[in-house]
Amino acid sequence: MTVRFSCDAREAVNETDRLSRGPDPVQFEFALAAGLAAVDAKVHELTGRLKASGHVTSEASDGSWEGTIGYARYPGIYELARGDTPTRNHPEGGHFLFDPGGPEYAERVKRALVAFVTGGEEE
Repeated sequence: MTVRFSCDAREAVNETDRLSRGPDPVQFEFALAAGLAAVDAKVHELTGRLKASGHVTSEASDGSWEGTIGYARYPGIYELARGDTPTRNHPEGGHFLFDPGGPEYAERVKRALVAFVTGGEEE
């Protein structure tokens, strides 16, 4: 009696190659742009300086990606430090710029990464 096993590893090799190339940064760019939009929507405009200073930076290389949402230190640092504390101009509070923008941004990045690893299939 003869038992023969064979394995065609071409698909596994192709998948390994795809994973080693890293994700397409475009999906992460979409998440970054949506995060900036969510934060911008939260910015109160008294002078317009803070909203005008919003910007994103993004860098992809060798299978990695990094994205940052940034605002000017002044007056941005004051808005961030104030959090949800009421102020004279906004007694309702709600100044924390990265809520809900921050968690939404993190969730979008996570979904983009999961979609990449699973080949676009849901978890």
